[in-house]
Amino acid sequence: MRDGDIDSLDDSLGPPDDAEQRALDAWRCDPAMETMVESIIDRDFADRVVAAETSPELRLADDPPDDADSANLINAANSTSPLRRWGRIAGGLLLGAGMAAAGGYALAPSDYDDALATAAMSVDADGPGYAEPDPLGRPQFRETGTPGAPIPEDLDDAIASIVSDYGADWGPAFKFHGSIVVARGGELVSSQGFGWADPDDTVPNTVSTRYRLGLLTEQFTAAAVLQLRDRGELSLKDPVSKFVSNYPGGERITVGQLLSHTSGIPNYTALPYFHTWKNEAHTTEQLVARFSSLPLEFSPGTDFSPSNANYYLLGAVVESASGMPYGEYVQTHLFEPAGMEQSSFGDVYDDAAVGGEQAHGRVWNDEELLDPADPIDMSVFGGAGGLVSSPVDLVKWNEALYGGRILSKQSLTEMTEASEHGYGYGLAVDHGYGQRVFSFPAAIDGFNGSMLYFDQDDTTVLVMCNTEVVPASRVAQDVAMLVYGDTPERRSEAHEVKIAPSTYSRYVGSYRLTEDTWSRYAQLTDPERFSMLQEVHVRAYGDRLYFDVPGHGLTWMHPMGRGRFFFKDHSGNRVTFELDEAKRARGLVLRSKNAAFAFTRK
Repeated sequence: MRDGDIDSLDDSLGPPDDAEQRALDAWRCDPAMETMVESIIDRDFADRVVAAETSPELRLADDPPDDADSANLINAANSTSPLRRWGRIAGGLLLGAGMAAAGGYALAPSDYDDALATAAMSVDADGPGYAEPDPLGRPQFRETGTPGAPIPEDLDDAIASIVSDYGADWGPAFKFHGSIVVARGGELVSSQGFGWADPDDTVPNTVSTRYRLGLLTEQFTAAAVLQLRDRGELSLKDPVSKFVSNYPGGERITVGQLLSHTSGIPNYTALPYFHTWKNEAHTTEQLVARFSSLPLEFSPGTDFSPSNANYYLLGAVVESASGMPYGEYVQTHLFEPAGMEQSSFGDVYDDAAVGGEQAHGRVWNDEELLDPADPIDMSVFGGAGGLVSSPVDLVKWNEALYGGRILSKQSLTEMTEASEHGYGYGLAVDHGYGQRVFSFPAAIDGFNGSMLYFDQDDTTVLVMCNTEVVPASRVAQDVAMLVYGDTPERRSEAHEVKIAPSTYSRYVGSYRLTEDTWSRYAQLTDPERFSMLQEVHVRAYGDRLYFDVPGHGLTWMHPMGRGRFFFKDHSGNRVTFELDEAKRARGLVLRSKNAAFAFTRK
């Protein structure tokens, strides 16, 4: 019998019942016991994980047998999964930071000393390597390039090849559902639809399919405000109180600060109770009342923090200054001049009313399958995220906006000029391939997307998805790289290895951040987001192992062997356990591309 087979015969202790859990929690709260346990754990385990990745000669603990055959592997085509709650919780801290993980290994005890020196050099030489995630989701391109270079002849096939990588190993729930468009000079040079627009898989996505825009609504709202300024109806120096009466502190906050996300008003869609009323119709006054009493995060004009409240209030400013409902103003003064016939404020699923079938958004459930998104009322998002449009119409929008048909030359320049934070008005501003690049994500329940515009050669790259599984910003960046002659890195989906549930007891327990991890990273990120990882739990239920961040839900951990686990999502983050001589976990590392967060078992 092989060692792996012996391991599979271990009896599983299973999760404790409530009484046992209370007793364990009481024991874990003993400071003396906490200190003793942490002293047992080497604080350099995170370094050793890094060392293992660069030291192939190291012996690995818990290795699967050499003769493991396909029967020991789970075909990912039969296993589906989403980003789910873990991605949403840690999105601002790890997963949303774009830090694709490299898997670590659990070192055998005899290798600890040899690995330590290598680990110290690989991690400490460059410092912590952690940076706050970019809140604007901006792409990254090489600076040099030739604007206007010919579009590759095989672009359609290359895009389809990129799309085919999604779900290739993880199954149907990870397939790309959406539309991809590349246009130059207002002419479509590549346009393809993938997957299905409706939950019943009967209507395919096309370039005329209509998607909820979510955050992409911001640039339309910004254009509406600047248009009203061009007409003398308002000034960016006007106080919010001029247009939204009785708004607390509104005399201290200007229209310009709302546009630039420097008002300090908190993001109302991040409120813990937002989900309980997001499907209810609201008047503008009712929705503003939901967040108007919240204290400011900082003094207006002193910092930058994207908040949906800013652009919802700008929608209210548009209504007050124009005397028209926000949706009517956008329809009359933005959509119609741009020739956009498949766009609206709010949902219109009947394609006879607006020229194009509207896609239905899908989200992930705890079984790692796709479900229809929960109902929402678009009045709740207003000028912050209430618009719906199609890829074809969005190309028309770019041609009208950047072609000078919507705003004065001065206002367009102001909208596309980057602040010190890289933000214009409703746009992120960067450089790539020898020209400026304007970008912004499209994100709302069940949808995500990304629109890029290269200003010198008038090129649009647009990706819209009606699921939250595939990262549209990554796809858009890859497509743009193809357009400009670069080869993007191919997506790779980790393979899952079967391990016996009876072995879960070696991992189950509570873990807390080491002092070394605190010293490395606590000053580099938002304290509130970092502190939520202070203590995590690993739990076993049935034949599954879960990673639990208290108060934020469970995420299914999929085994890779050698004490390593991954999450089936697009984050790439992985967990590596440190096993003692008895093959019981005494610590873990949450490993990302440029950071390793070590935890000790309590």
